[in-house]
Amino acid sequence: MQHLRKALEILKEMPPDRSRDSRELELQTAIGAVAFVSEGEGSADAGRAWARAVELAITLDDVPRKALALRLLGFNLVGRGELRRASEISRDLYELSQQDRNPELEAKANHLMGFVAFQTGEFRKSEQHMGAAAAQDPTRAGVRTRDHALVSRGAALWYLGFPDQALALAREALMLGEDPDNPYQHTAVLQWAGTIHLLRGELALAEDLLRKSLNLCAERGFPIVGALNTVLMGLLAALRGQAQAGLEQICRGSEILAANSATIRQGPPYVLALGYALAGKPDEAFATLEEDLKWTERSGGEFWLASMHLLKGHLFQGRANWEEAEKFFRTSIEIARRQSAKSLELRATTSLARLLAKQGKCEEARNMLSEIYGWFTEGADTADLKNAKELLEKL
Repeated sequence: MQHLRKALEILKEMPPDRSRDSRELELQTAIGAVAFVSEGEGSADAGRAWARAVELAITLDDVPRKALALRLLGFNLVGRGELRRASEISRDLYELSQQDRNPELEAKANHLMGFVAFQTGEFRKSEQHMGAAAAQDPTRAGVRTRDHALVSRGAALWYLGFPDQALALAREALMLGEDPDNPYQHTAVLQWAGTIHLLRGELALAEDLLRKSLNLCAERGFPIVGALNTVLMGLLAALRGQAQAGLEQICRGSEILAANSATIRQGPPYVLALGYALAGKPDEAFATLEEDLKWTERSGGEFWLASMHLLKGHLFQGRANWEEAEKFFRTSIEIARRQSAKSLELRATTSLARLLAKQGKCEEARNMLSEIYGWFTEGADTADLKNAKELLEKL
């Protein structure tokens, strides 16, 4: 980074012309890439560099490099939680790809649009764009998009209620192997694949992939992805019954993220709150959830929203406040339905059915749970469907 910045200082002393602008465009793109990897996806340095690169590319009428800068800036804005602006950038990039009629560029535009849609909780839209991104570009340059698009599409499919298809796409992405030209992305692919196993309730398989990603991050100097892996590893430990140790690990990873000047949240929304809840610290969980919900409202990042309300319901249930617990369970179900997130709807309905059964409303509980359980056509061996089936049998 020091050498790149020094080169930029020297360049600024040169008289302005197209040649100078072209060289600065190249330098700003490189500066952004280094900051993105070393400081995190929401790096302020990366954002400034790529915004300048967009300006220069427009001045030079350089469509390929404008497209690259727009795409990189879009991912940076997602990392900063500026999702509405990221959505605008993704649309600009898609329009540019349509004008240029470039399949590779269209694949990358779909990739960004799918990633933004996932963060905003538009899972069906995300799945469609990621599917298009994975299918459009069979070239080697496209593989770097394809592996991430495959595993991201898999995550969207889990939310949509297709856990087996999600797993198949995660495995396909991993089979592509690491691209030597893009080692950073492979750590992210491993992390997403591990997250899919975590969502399915396959904790040992999730730990294996997350640990591989964590080790690669340590070897190659990718601190932010490494910190996210640390947070998720802590959650795994907490879910396995090592609640206090898991919470400490979640906090440790969150502190690394918070220490980075570009990080907008102390770790992924909801995960820290869940860690507090699993460790028997409901007051801290409530306080963290309130901050998470404020951040969600500001940013538009709603993919955790149903889970946040579900956790709130469990926290109120722990205080024997049945009325508030039921309210938040029902809100979680409403959000999940709005997002077409059948897997989240199943989780929230299972929790609500269990609460209603304790209140003697077994018929209502059985009817609502059997309806959502009957919707699923795959994933019978996953944790959520097993839990729902067990409860239905009791009811």
